[in-house]
Amino acid sequence: MTFKDLKRIIVEKNKETERKSKFHNPSHYWKGKKIVSLNEWLKIKNNYGLNTALQYFPNDFPRSGLTFMLYGIENQTLKQEADQWGSDFIKLLEYRKSPEYGKWKCCRCLLSPDREEAAIFIGMNKVISRALDNDGDSVYPCKVLNRFACPYDKKMIAGSEEEEGFSGDIVTKNPDVDFLFYLSELAFEVELALAKAQEEDSVFRIKSVEDAYHALTEREILESVLNQGLKEEHKKYKDNIVKFLNRTKILISRVIG
Repeated sequence: MTFKDLKRIIVEKNKETERKSKFHNPSHYWKGKKIVSLNEWLKIKNNYGLNTALQYFPNDFPRSGLTFMLYGIENQTLKQEADQWGSDFIKLLEYRKSPEYGKWKCCRCLLSPDREEAAIFIGMNKVISRALDNDGDSVYPCKVLNRFACPYDKKMIAGSEEEEGFSGDIVTKNPDVDFLFYLSELAFEVELALAKAQEEDSVFRIKSVEDAYHALTEREILESVLNQGLKEEHKKYKDNIVKFLNRTKILISRVIG
């Protein structure tokens, strides 16, 4: 038996003793495992190893994400245990409506500033979000950034009416959260198409901000750029993208002009 094994046994014995104590509080446990602070969980992992750490749950979501917590597991048995632990941990965070996890769930939303870091060219998420502004009040970036308190989740808003989001003819001023995620993915695809248009063999080569403006506001150029750069599965949305960007020329000029 190694010293590390001995420390793990001591931790587990202490845990068993605590459960039998009259001070045992069921609300501090999840799936039979004690909930500890995130810092404490990380210390347990560093000092006693992941196998011991999986006997506990941290009370919050780390900014580095779940993948970082369970990174580099080679033992298949431990990996299966870690996968189940990860699933149970996410359920705990959802049950508690963790604000940190709620913020992480927003990172791929159109209105999240995290998407700016993924912008390859001009930040299409910011361009598209301008079309959702109400009476001059900018919706970008979102002032909430918590999926559990999302102001665009119509399932959470009593009496909210379903609206068609983006038919190519309209963009609602009251979009649903799922539609915002959809728009975000389209924005990123447009970013990729614009990035490809910087290559020498592009049908319309973008060399400057002025070129980018022409590509986004002149229908024939935009269609060529999208035909060239959109993934095959997204080309069915090309006409909608063209119609939408054609209606927002003034907004585009404010962002990239």
